[in-house]
Amino acid sequence: MHKPIFPMHESEILGTVVLTVLMALAVISGIGGGGIIVSLLMVFYKLNTKEAIAVSGFTIFLGSIARFLITINKRHPHKDAPVIDYSLANIMLPTVLVGSLFGVFLNLLLPSLVLQIFLSIVLALLAGQSGFKAVHIYQQETMEERNNSLSEQPKQQDPMS
Repeated sequence: MHKPIFPMHESEILGTVVLTVLMALAVISGIGGGGIIVSLLMVFYKLNTKEAIAVSGFTIFLGSIARFLITINKRHPHKDAPVIDYSLANIMLPTVLVGSLFGVFLNLLLPSLVLQIFLSIVLALLAGQSGFKAVHIYQQETMEERNNSLSEQPKQQDPMS
């Protein structure tokens, strides 16, 4: 059993500030942030792995609701459509629900050490994937800037003509 909410320890106050900032960034960027949240909950609040996973899921759920409320009335900048692609949500929802149920069962069945190893592997894979995607986007943007700067340069007259 975890301690009562109050009085809060210094590490819990610091954790609240850090988690608030990171969750705001996660909501703005459109990601859940679960891999980071679990680790921080374990460090700042002294939760065990299974408790941290449960709190993380609830935190991601609240972040998703906040993101939905922020974007529900926004329109797509390039076409006459809402920002939220509801057809994509309809396709993804069943797999997300099955994955969530599978994760809950694993959380109940597996020991904390195995869960920590799985979470570390998944976090490492996602970090690597994000890094590769960031490099790809950077290279693509750099190439587009080069092409734009070349097309904007005035054409020089050929002295022979």
